[in-house]
Amino acid sequence: MLTVEAIRKSFKTKSETVAAVADVSFNVDTGRMLTLLGPSGCGKTSTLRCIAGLERADSGKIVIDGLSLFDSTANLFVPANKRGMGMVFQSYAIWPHMSVYENVAYALNGKGYRSAEVKRLTFEALARVQLENYADRPATRLSGGQQQRVAIARALAGHPKAILFDEPLSNLDTQLRADMRTEIRRLQQEIGMTALYVTHDQAEALAISDHIIIMRKGEVIEQGGPVEIYRRPKHIFTASFIGQSNLIPGKVLSVDPSTFIAAVDTELGLLRGFDTNRNLQPGEKVMLCIRPEDLSMAADKVQSENPNAISGSVLVSIFLGSVVEAHLMCGDTRIKCEFGRYADVARGKQLSLTFAPEAAVVLRAEQA
Repeated sequence: MLTVEAIRKSFKTKSETVAAVADVSFNVDTGRMLTLLGPSGCGKTSTLRCIAGLERADSGKIVIDGLSLFDSTANLFVPANKRGMGMVFQSYAIWPHMSVYENVAYALNGKGYRSAEVKRLTFEALARVQLENYADRPATRLSGGQQQRVAIARALAGHPKAILFDEPLSNLDTQLRADMRTEIRRLQQEIGMTALYVTHDQAEALAISDHIIIMRKGEVIEQGGPVEIYRRPKHIFTASFIGQSNLIPGKVLSVDPSTFIAAVDTELGLLRGFDTNRNLQPGEKVMLCIRPEDLSMAADKVQSENPNAISGSVLVSIFLGSVVEAHLMCGDTRIKCEFGRYADVARGKQLSLTFAPEAAVVLRAEQA
């Protein structure tokens, strides 16, 4: 297990001291993939670099498998090359003058391995990423995706205690990113690697993670499994940052204590959603958050019988292949929806919409 306890890291500029990481704590369970997710400048990479030993935290503690790597109270700092971790960088960091084999074997140099063991571990790592037949190829003759596979193989060689991924797919095109994130998830599950992954890409985080930590301004906003984070966010920032949400302001009228379904007075009428924090009180200002894919078209009769019913006129309709994205004007509120590819949602059409109360979440407005 990798344990990060109350890590703080600041950087000084000419005019001020900026807190990049503010009292961040979490655990990465053995054999699991944890992702730090957030916008640029939120502190996720600084946290990763402190764990890797590439930066020295101002305070806190970092422990892996019972071995302390950093402890500010004991003035302990283990250098990066002695932490027993592999790292995959955004830039690949592949040596252009070396072959594929030499790039991977380089990670084992100076660690006391005999040449036969270096060869075995190198080919074992290349086989993991399906590049064993490329061992003699010059690194300059590899595609971007192949270079990233070499970087992953290099990180795997020597069986590190944990692997750290610093936005490793951001230089790849869209299709290759999707392929590589699947490959990374396959590897992680197949060999049970303990991994910490940093990204600003929400789809990437949802696809590869066992656990996600949302960061903003150097702090942890919330954390949980991918399904929990997406379906039941506890903070407005999470609801708006991961995926897309329609945010409808309102005021709580009541909360059912048995189901935690809150009735909310909004400019679109009385709407109901799930009190995900389970502590809202009548009179509180809130945001009702509903995902575009959870809105359904309904006949007028069905709409009149549904506790969540809104209607509006199609402002714009966009065909995206697998879905049709529509933006509706419902009074003065713009609502985004996603329908099946055959949906008839031409501009100007009047639509009736419904959604299940359990599909929406109700969050305190002051969280924003």
